[in-house]
Amino acid sequence: MLAAGAVAEPGVSARQLVVGMSVPLSGLLAPQGRALRDGVKAAFDVVNADGGVRGRNLQLRVRDDGGDPVRAAAAARSLLSDDEGVIALTGFVGIAAFEALAPILAADQTAFVGLTTSAEPPPALAARPLFLTRAGVYAQISAVLNHCEHVGIDKIALVTQVDALGQQAWDSLHAQLVQAAMRPSAAVRLAAGDSAAPALARVVQELRDSGARAVLLALEGPQALAMVQALRRAGWAPAIYLLHDAWATLAVQGHAKELVGVGVVLALPNLEQESHRLVADYRRVIAHEGIAPSVAGLEGYMNGRLIVEALQRCPRLPLRTCLVDELNGREHEVAGYRLQFTAAKRRGSRWTEMATVRSDGRLQR
Repeated sequence: MLAAGAVAEPGVSARQLVVGMSVPLSGLLAPQGRALRDGVKAAFDVVNADGGVRGRNLQLRVRDDGGDPVRAAAAARSLLSDDEGVIALTGFVGIAAFEALAPILAADQTAFVGLTTSAEPPPALAARPLFLTRAGVYAQISAVLNHCEHVGIDKIALVTQVDALGQQAWDSLHAQLVQAAMRPSAAVRLAAGDSAAPALARVVQELRDSGARAVLLALEGPQALAMVQALRRAGWAPAIYLLHDAWATLAVQGHAKELVGVGVVLALPNLEQESHRLVADYRRVIAHEGIAPSVAGLEGYMNGRLIVEALQRCPRLPLRTCLVDELNGREHEVAGYRLQFTAAKRRGSRWTEMATVRSDGRLQR
């Protein structure tokens, strides 16, 4: 047994296991960051109340990056270099944070669990201990295309942001439409933060002139909301679809009722689906703690549960190497949500579901 306070390796002591997290707790994305933090903490609180993992409590050490990718990268370095260190990292919201973390991911063997983006990792990170826990952009766009085919929509336009996620969305849509001998009606790229009404009006006109019957918005939350508002101001009513990332951001910010009728690709179970064990467990735990349910909170809770359950399977002392081996080595079932990682597969799930925003801001399948 380790002496009290002794450190076997980063993040491990005689009394606790430390997991690091960086999320925006200030700024525009603060509601999402707080929900992610509260979800992970709720998962840890449950196991701590039952004695922790092999007698060690899980501690969540959180940094506020304000949604700034430079601060997110600095937070990761700080958490990894602290005297106590961390056994794993989680959080980090958005594609810009993901890109800023890439050099750190490439150089470190700490498990990064559940980075909050639908972007796929670059090939250079394929062999790193990176564990992305929900479906990525390719699977989400496939879900939209399957839905459009089901309802008889054959003219689809795409609006993306100018970054890696936007490029992946374009590549995914183009590749899948080519397989179906189709092409996008239009494809427009918006610079980050470009939400000025005149610019969006021009985009709407271009989309309208293309004859599109559906518009897929591969944009981050605020820009996606601005685009939905611009489409509606123009009095044009194509089917509109959002990816999971934008919905998670906008829902927790209180904008859900402004998206009535919009289609959403879910990469985690619907919060209204209390028959799903993950949703039921999450709702029960946060009700105890007086926390409102959210898509972002559910994601944090699931990531926390995954870390806990992998650590619990370590045969002796929970170590970083054991955590990575356990995450890589088997299929996981977190309260009915299935994941599997391999050395060449860093995204553990391709599960998706289509839903529509109701007048009360909730989703219906």
